[in-house]
Amino acid sequence: MKKVPFVTIYIKWDDQKKLVCDIVEDGCLINHSIYHYDQFEIESLCCWIVASLKKFLYHQDFAEIKYEMIVDNTIPQDALKSAHVSRVLIERSQNTILQFQHLSKTFSSLTGHLFYNADSLNTFEELFYEVKPLFPNAHYENYDTGWNKENRTWDKGKGFSLAQLLDHMLKIKARHFVTVNMYYLNYLMMTEGILLLPIFKAIGLECIIMDYDTYELAINGLAQKASYTCDSFRRFSVMPSLISKFDLLFENSNVRYFMIGKADNPEKMPKVENQNLKTIIITQSRAAHIIENFSETLFFLELVDPQNPYQDFQDLYYCLLQVLFHDKNKSRNDIENIFEQLSKLHLTVLSFMKFDVIHHLYSQGIKAELYGDSLWNHFFPQIFQNKFLNEPEIEALFQRNDSLYLLLNQNYSYFENNPAFLRAINLNAPYLTFPSVIKAPDLKGLSLLEYSNGAQLIEKIKKLPYLIQEKEFQQSFKTLKNKITLCRQDLYKSLEDIEDRNSETFEKITYNNNQILSEYLSAYAQRNKKRVTLAYQAITQKQASLFPIDTSRYRHLPYFQKLKTFYEENQEFLKPQSPAL
Repeated sequence: MKKVPFVTIYIKWDDQKKLVCDIVEDGCLINHSIYHYDQFEIESLCCWIVASLKKFLYHQDFAEIKYEMIVDNTIPQDALKSAHVSRVLIERSQNTILQFQHLSKTFSSLTGHLFYNADSLNTFEELFYEVKPLFPNAHYENYDTGWNKENRTWDKGKGFSLAQLLDHMLKIKARHFVTVNMYYLNYLMMTEGILLLPIFKAIGLECIIMDYDTYELAINGLAQKASYTCDSFRRFSVMPSLISKFDLLFENSNVRYFMIGKADNPEKMPKVENQNLKTIIITQSRAAHIIENFSETLFFLELVDPQNPYQDFQDLYYCLLQVLFHDKNKSRNDIENIFEQLSKLHLTVLSFMKFDVIHHLYSQGIKAELYGDSLWNHFFPQIFQNKFLNEPEIEALFQRNDSLYLLLNQNYSYFENNPAFLRAINLNAPYLTFPSVIKAPDLKGLSLLEYSNGAQLIEKIKKLPYLIQEKEFQQSFKTLKNKITLCRQDLYKSLEDIEDRNSETFEKITYNNNQILSEYLSAYAQRNKKRVTLAYQAITQKQASLFPIDTSRYRHLPYFQKLKTFYEENQEFLKPQSPAL
């Protein structure tokens, strides 16, 4: 007779007054997890508890396991509520498995794929149509998460119930469920109180998650990714140079890495038919995030070289990450916590730099159109077009060959890059971008279209029609598109579960890039030892929040004063909402 383990879950204080979750299986401790956030919030606590239960939830006999949850009644009230929620999730998931386990034999014989998109994400929909010839029995559906991209607010989502999903998969003969991020998994958790992955594992289905985000900016996002990573299922993630370290820390196995973008004919180059180009900016203001971390943002901007701010800040950020990952005095929880803090600062500083770039354009009389959220109207009403563009509208803008796509996003490397840059490549749009942190020798010509300060930006806007004709740029652009195509083909094979990889896989390229970066950052750290030490101490000791904003070098600029005034008048309105995963 099969022996089913007995599991005890303890949620309690430890000797250091830290909240811990211990999982004991038949008397043996199999997991010890510490909650490392200062604030006790239900959403964050639930993510943490579920992540702590990973070995229990994905046990082969999960539905049959008997367990007890012992909770210290002296822990915070929200922690008590979160423990109750976790108990409900376990019980309902076990009951759901028992309800549907009769389907396991049927599902195990099926081979089809259901691609389940979220909010009609363009890159995921494109992927479906690209791989459909490889999977004759592949089907596509879309789920409305309730997220309003323009206003950046949440409403009620609308998707399949679990019963509807299983009925649909039976109807189309699908065993593989391919979905975007963790939106739908969270949707079922919120609407039905169940955890999808343990249920899928028990009834013979595979859930393949395509991560188009890295999660470090969401509440306990890295821990939640861990809780939704099942060793039995494939998972595809972006930005391995950053996230692979945490996949190792959280013991996330069977994670593969991919790049979001694709490229068309490598011989096709950006072109312009008008020497007097119109500059197009498509971006969110993220004013709420800047204001929430105003002092910290301005503190780090003071440390950045004012002659080379757009390059130097990125170098400083990745140098700080290197210091963090090599800090032997920091625990896994410390590293995760500090990484999330640094990532939020990275977002807010880069968002502040958007304002600086746009200020340079406007003050120099550059013809520009700004698209994005309505908050831009408060800061740059002269060029804001009062419109949020969808993908077809963006494509139409650059079909006329009279516009330049000005990119204001981070640029780690040309392979681990943001969706806006990869969109520009796919559209063959003339563009200008922040400098790449990775200086890959075979892509050296792309530096012609990089700008590291406002004056350089103005100069390159005027010269862009000539820069894109340079032989060095065109050769590097062709090399980039060729490699993107090879990486894309590798992704197709991974989705087919074929291990036949060519020599230019995405993971190999990023590995080589990291070797280049390691040497580059070591030299940067030596040249800037004092600044790097000061910045690291400020983030780890939480000193940056004490920076007096009225001493900032930016304090005399109009957009700075507007940000400050806007904060004073709209503090409650600007409180940001945490995006769901």
